Formats: sequence, structure tokens, C-alpha cells
Amino acid sequence: MPIEDSPPRPDPELVDGLQTVLAGLADELATDAGPGSCVFVWERLGARRRDGDELWADALEGAVRGAGIACLGIFVSTPVGIRRAR
Repeated sequence: MPIEDSPPRPDPELVDGLQTVLAGLADELATDAGPGSCVFVWERLGARRRDGDELWADALEGAVRGAGIACLGIFVSTPVGIRRAR
């Protein structure tokens, strides 16, 4: 998900919608090995960190938790590399 033009604070309606979508996918993610999980990777064209990164990571983590899905990590991918946000 490109985030260059994203607002600095996540919109609660967007986060609620994401939680609903993730909850709907929970059964589809499950395998014989157990419940599924997800990983988020943001793509950013610039390399600098943004003030809202932590707020977005909190929101994504909350949406996943609310959907009952495990999150293996939240990452930001930039031209200079990939860093773990959570």
C-alpha cells in the first residue's frame, strides 16, 4: 500500500473497514497447520521516516487483533531498504 500521500493519522472508519475485511478472511487464511496470519508492508518512495508511522502501525495492529488474526510483522519498504515498524 503506497503511503506517501496517506494522512498522518489513520481514519477510524478505514481501520474499522480493514478489521471487517480481515475478519472475513480469517477462515480463508487457516490451513491444516493452524490459523493464518498476516504481514503488512508499506511502500514509500522516500526514505525518511514520517511522524505518523507509529499511529499507522498501532491502527494496523489493532485491526488485526480485532479481527482475531495474528500479525507476523509490520514493515516499511523504501528505496534504501526495508525496516520493521513492529
